[in-house]
Amino acid sequence: MIRQDKSAELMIYCSSCGNSYNEYNWTLETGAMYSKNKNTVPTLLDLLIQCLAGDKEVLQTAFAVCPSCHEKVFLRNMRMPTEEEIRAYAEKVGQDYRINRY
Repeated sequence: MIRQDKSAELMIYCSSCGNSYNEYNWTLETGAMYSKNKNTVPTLLDLLIQCLAGDKEVLQTAFAVCPSCHEKVFLRNMRMPTEEEIRAYAEKVGQDYRINRY
C-alpha cells in the first residue's frame, strides 16, 4: 500500500546502532525479514498507535528490525516519538497505509 504523503517522515531511533531511520524503512525491513505468508507483518506505525491506545502487550512483545544494522529491536527498548509526532505522521500517510500488512 502506498503512503498518501511519500515524503512524510517519523524518525525512529535504533538502540542497537544509534541511528534514526524513517518508520517506513523499519516497516519494510521487518516485513522483508519476518513475513512468512503474504501480508503478515503490521506497520510499525500501527504498533505505535496501539501503544498510544494503552496496549501494554504490544509494547512488551512487538518489535521491528532496524533498516541499517538489521537487529531486532523491541518497542519497549525504542525511544518513542511523541504522541503528537505519531499522530501527525499517521494523518499524512493515511489510514490505508497504517492498517496494511507486509
